[in-house]
Amino acid sequence: MKKSMLLILVGLILFAGCSKQSSTDPIQSLEKATISPERALMFEATKQVWDSSQAPLETNSDQTAPTEGNPPVLISEEIPKNDPIDFESGELPETYILQYGETPKCIARRFNLDWAALYSLNHISFDNENSISFGTVLKIPKNSEWNAAQGPRSTSVHPTMYTVQQGDTFNSIACIFGDITPEAIAKKNSLNMYESILPGLNLQIP
Repeated sequence: MKKSMLLILVGLILFAGCSKQSSTDPIQSLEKATISPERALMFEATKQVWDSSQAPLETNSDQTAPTEGNPPVLISEEIPKNDPIDFESGELPETYILQYGETPKCIARRFNLDWAALYSLNHISFDNENSISFGTVLKIPKNSEWNAAQGPRSTSVHPTMYTVQQGDTFNSIACIFGDITPEAIAKKNSLNMYESILPGLNLQIP
């Protein structure tokens, strides 16, 4: 009997203690939950970084944005232009600076040169011919003509019409056709060959 009474008494004490704790220490709501000062500082720093990342990016109006499907074309203004060439006189310059979109073999076709002689004079081989970049100064061989056994000088049929693509220049368009000069293309269309040409423009190729 005493043992039963003792167990009941212990049970009542435990129940009373749990009830008191639950009434004095309720679970805090999310709105009222508190964090330590260290965690508060971390939260503020993270919030500032996030807010700054949402600000619109500053753009430079002088830069040209890339167009879809075409990488941006950057033509360095530091590459000097060649002096005008009078092809009708038959006199060629001693050197020529490759412009954007040109290759040594393209210049051989345009200048009516034996490309093997041009390659030899400039130490160009089949291994490095595709790595010769614009801005390279080529030495122009004398007493050299295109060898018909190496194929035709022309690489595309012309006269024809050509629609300017993104990044085109008169020099690069001339290389598409091989034996035509950029000066001739510009003159045929009453344009200045040293000015930019807009994509979509239809050019007459003589």
